[in-house]
Amino acid sequence: MGLPRDKKLVKKSQEHTCYLKAAELLAHETASLQHMATAPWPPNLSWWKGTLLAASRQAKNAGTLDAHVWFEARDPRSGAQEPPFFIELGAKIVVSTNPIVTYFFAVGTSAGQDSSRRGLRKFHFDLDVIPSASEPKPAMHMQLAGRTPACLARHYAENAFDHLHPQLDKPRLPCLPKSFALLAHLALLEYHVTDDRLSAFLHDPHWISVVKASELALLRPHFEYCRAWLSRAENRSLLSQFYGL
Repeated sequence: MGLPRDKKLVKKSQEHTCYLKAAELLAHETASLQHMATAPWPPNLSWWKGTLLAASRQAKNAGTLDAHVWFEARDPRSGAQEPPFFIELGAKIVVSTNPIVTYFFAVGTSAGQDSSRRGLRKFHFDLDVIPSASEPKPAMHMQLAGRTPACLARHYAENAFDHLHPQLDKPRLPCLPKSFALLAHLALLEYHVTDDRLSAFLHDPHWISVVKASELALLRPHFEYCRAWLSRAENRSLLSQFYGL
């Protein structure tokens, strides 16, 4: 007898939740990263400017995005003698017949030798618009761990996140659309309470304008779609709809 994932499922709808296509998201990131670079970054994040500008130029000229930044922050519950965490943020977009759209949020700490780091947490946020009859999944979803991107190899060993079992693809949980600005804002919201510089930056008008631009471009159409879908009289589940059922 075959596994459940091998059974052919009957698709009830070809509709998808509202999200930007890969090419549209790449265009948004090109402008957003340039806007981000001109923000009044605190001294500990000032090096982000050059990295963000380079990523924006790559997106514009090469038609791909491959960005990675990080910052150090203490966990609010950690002791004063414990080392700070490294908060790693990354994105990759490749526009093709089978586009790649993925973002990651990882947390590491010092491995105690050279500049190497030990992996603690890693989340991937993927946009996969290719439907699968054998294993339906939300087009926009979050995974624990996921494959380790090459950009982390500078500070992390190849097996640094293996304890999270990255070979397990499930669960893939529906999540909100992501952009690099939204991902960075989430990270700052998580860790600003232990760094006054990050707290002040969170309320900077320029930075808020960057974040709001992504919210309007990605979140507003998503929420409008969900509201309209839930307003229908038909007896169907929105969560099932995310899986294409």
